Amino acid sequence: MGFDVYGLKPETDVIPDQPNWGQGKYDEEESKAYFAWQMNTPGAYFRNNVWWWRPLWNHVSFMCDDILTEEDMLEGEMNNGHRISKTKAKRIAARIRKSDREGHIRRYASDREKTLDDLDSEKCNLCDGKGIRNDEFVKGKCNGCDGEGETKPWIAEYPFSVKNVRDFAQFCEKSGGFEIC
Repeated sequence: MGFDVYGLKPETDVIPDQPNWGQGKYDEEESKAYFAWQMNTPGAYFRNNVWWWRPLWNHVSFMCDDILTEEDMLEGEMNNGHRISKTKAKRIAARIRKSDREGHIRRYASDREKTLDDLDSEKCNLCDGKGIRNDEFVKGKCNGCDGEGETKPWIAEYPFSVKNVRDFAQFCEKSGGFEIC
């Protein structure tokens, strides 16, 4: 599962028509051209899988709690089409850039990594801490803990990077507002 974030009115000279998907008139070349435009136009499209999106959105929500409403923050954790206005998107971008210049994002990333590294391991829930599975999916060494019987807590699986935050700031700046799908 991923989060596709679409710019509502990307700041660009050319906005191609969306291909006519789903109405029996699929044109592969037209679709490829549209996706290429989307991927190469700042503010048109931003994507994170669920593992990357949650820490990013949580951090943005924390940094921008005076810009985003409680509804924005909550709905941003779901991919149900919630929209953020152009004004808010510009303010988010400005806040991220200011925070980045002041070193806050890099410090947050470093502190977060240290905190996650320091978490105690937990009993593997796939093998009940035995290191061996004998179920319909795996026979032998547990693939969840690599046979160790313990794993890091799930939160440690959610990555965070300064680059991802910067990329999101660039997207926000040029998006004309955005929709989280």
